[in-house]
Amino acid sequence: MPDLYWEEYKEEDGSKSLFVSTDVEDAHVVAEGVLGQFVSDINDALESLHDAVQSDNPERVKGMLEPTYHIVRYELEKAIGVINSIPRKDLRPKHRDCRAVMKTALKRVSEMSPLREDGCFAPLPFIAETIKMLAAMHQCLLEETKKKDRVEKRNEYTGKKAKKPRKSQP
Repeated sequence: MPDLYWEEYKEEDGSKSLFVSTDVEDAHVVAEGVLGQFVSDINDALESLHDAVQSDNPERVKGMLEPTYHIVRYELEKAIGVINSIPRKDLRPKHRDCRAVMKTALKRVSEMSPLREDGCFAPLPFIAETIKMLAAMHQCLLEETKKKDRVEKRNEYTGKKAKKPRKSQP
C-alpha cells in the first residue's frame, strides 16, 4: 500500500492549502491503469459473447465470435504497446510478469486468427486461451500474490521452466 505525504502551503490569495501525494511512481500508476483497463475490456468482450450464447440464437453467436477475437487481439496489442513504452526499470515485477503473459497470449491468439489462409477459426480453443490468460493476469496483478506464486503462474502460462536456485558458494 502506498504511503501518503502531505505538505501545507500558502495559495496566492494567502489561504492555506494542502498538497497530498503518494510514494508511488507515475509509471506504476500508468501500468496499473492500462492493465486494469485491459482486463476489464477483455472481460466485457467475453461477457457479450456469453450473453449471445445464453440467448440461444446460433446466428447471434456466430456473428459475435470474430468481433470478439479482434477485440481481444487489439486490446492485447494496445496494452503491450503501452507497457513496452515504459522503461523496464520503472515497471513493478508484477507488471513485467503481466507483459510476459500478454506477449505469450498475443502469439497464441494470433495463431488462431479467423483470417488465416485455411479459413478455419476454432472459437472454443480461442475462448479457453483467453480465459487462461485472464486467470494468469489476475494472479499476477493481485497484491496478495507472493512472488514465488506469481512467477510460477507466469511460467505455467508462458511455458517457461522455473530457474533452478543457485548453489551458494563457500
